[in-house]
Amino acid sequence: MAKRKVSMTPDAELVERLDEVAGESTRSQIVEEALALWIRNRRRRQLETDTEKYYADMSPAEHAEDADWAEQALGSLSRTWD
Repeated sequence: MAKRKVSMTPDAELVERLDEVAGESTRSQIVEEALALWIRNRRRRQLETDTEKYYADMSPAEHAEDADWAEQALGSLSRTWD
């Protein structure tokens, strides 16, 4: 993965706490890991929001069809496990 140099100005107390727990990791490694985690969490929250909106916007007929599909899938799954 290509690297890009950036400049940050975090709160001094955060940097001190980071240095206390960093161990063998560099600040750059820790910030990179934190950013990756933040992005994953942000994408997951967006997916959850989009999914909630999708189901909230469904018509009663679409909800009924979705329930039918879920029932069929559950039946198929239970037969697989038996």
